[in-house]
Amino acid sequence: MKSQRNIARRLLGLTLTLAGLVCWNTPPVHLSGRSVQAATRAGATEPTGQVVSRAAANGRVAFVSGEGNAHSDIYAMNPDGSDRKQLTFSQGESESEPVWSPDGTKIAFAKVTWTGNGGYREIFVMKADGSDQRRLTQSKFDQSPTWSPDGTKIAFHRIDDITMPSNMGIFVMNADGTDQRAVASTSGLQEPAWSPDGLKFAVGANYLGIYLINVDGSNRTQITQPPTSSDFFEDHDPAWSPDGSKITFVRCADANGYGCWDTTFHLWVVDADGSNPTQLTDTQAWSHAWSPDGTKIIFGNAQNSGGDLLVINPDGSGLTNITNTSGKHEQSPSWQPLSVPPVVNPVDDPQFFVRQHYLDFLGREPDDAGLTFWTDDINSCGGDAHCVEVARINVSAAFYHSIEFQQTGYLVYKTYGAAFGTTRIASTAPLTRSEFLPDVQSVAQGVVVGATGWKEQLEANQAAYFNEFVQRPNFVATHPPTMTSAHHPDITARGVDV
Repeated sequence: MKSQRNIARRLLGLTLTLAGLVCWNTPPVHLSGRSVQAATRAGATEPTGQVVSRAAANGRVAFVSGEGNAHSDIYAMNPDGSDRKQLTFSQGESESEPVWSPDGTKIAFAKVTWTGNGGYREIFVMKADGSDQRRLTQSKFDQSPTWSPDGTKIAFHRIDDITMPSNMGIFVMNADGTDQRAVASTSGLQEPAWSPDGLKFAVGANYLGIYLINVDGSNRTQITQPPTSSDFFEDHDPAWSPDGSKITFVRCADANGYGCWDTTFHLWVVDADGSNPTQLTDTQAWSHAWSPDGTKIIFGNAQNSGGDLLVINPDGSGLTNITNTSGKHEQSPSWQPLSVPPVVNPVDDPQFFVRQHYLDFLGREPDDAGLTFWTDDINSCGGDAHCVEVARINVSAAFYHSIEFQQTGYLVYKTYGAAFGTTRIASTAPLTRSEFLPDVQSVAQGVVVGATGWKEQLEANQAAYFNEFVQRPNFVATHPPTMTSAHHPDITARGVDV
């Protein structure tokens, strides 16, 4: 019995020595400078809770600026208010209600042409730099354009002839202005906002509440109700959160019954099913929009002497003035979504790509912090294909060089190579997938680098694995108890006495 234990210890020592030696021969990975930094810097070869900034996911803000109702133009700026540029230069006209297309390349807007008998408001579209303006509608009063999520259609509010209800209400047309048709012919519905899933409109209804209707005009459902403490109220200007879970809107409520001319308007939010109505601002608010990533809301602070554009968090905190103009009316903001190529192959989805690395390299589902870190590292590139390629290489390199993989999956692979390869330690091991996966799972069981006690758990797993490994029939057949170091020229050459 004592002799058998000694033999087992010698065989275990042999395998551990071989495994240790082969780890000196980790194949080199040729990486870019940024990849090497990502794969070797302290703390970054293991997934961490660090979050990479995704500010690039939000593009520029288009908005209206003017002296009042008489004349206004469309401008664009960075989300922090910098790099302000004028996009339209109208003479005797006013632009309003700009809204970015889903791919961020175009802006639909309403334009008022003043005549001796008043004005005519129509829907136009132009490129992101203000060029190539094209008129899409030919009516008396079209306003409030909103794009379908796929960018192929535009819905709007029309008042063509107040004596003809069929020419009033919510209309839809193709993005080039063709096939204009009514989907809800009633003067009571206005200011449509297309839902992110493309199935509904949120609309104002004669300023008496926010309603949801299907895109074909059916199934009208009210989701905001009059405040019990008010004799008069108005709800209008709905806007969907990017994930479709919430709708923000502007509310005016007056307990004195005087109407909203002498009171202030505030920004409110309600869940898409009509629950949890909550006031977001004490500051006077008017037109507004969500950022594409859903982390900010921008709104116009309407006042008689002018108004700035302000930004808040979705819970109403973090109020920030980003325009700080004097005597100007800054209104109707719209946030540009940056164009991201559609995902055709699942592996092109950053989250799918990262999760597969956890499954393939570490044999486990990702922890939340690590999944967020590596997914955001790729997403931070936006639509820059070269940046995405480098970021994906960084992810693979970091997982390959991680302690968790080197001491689990790669250790198993090199152990097979050392035990069953030829005299060349770096030779290809006769290892099948069915042999590899169970061994990796046993070595990696309960090991998450960075978690409490991970080193002790890893050491215990490795010891148990090697102890079981040297007792396997194929190992004993290849390395019988009578074998000495003389039978291992690579070991002998290194002066290792087993």
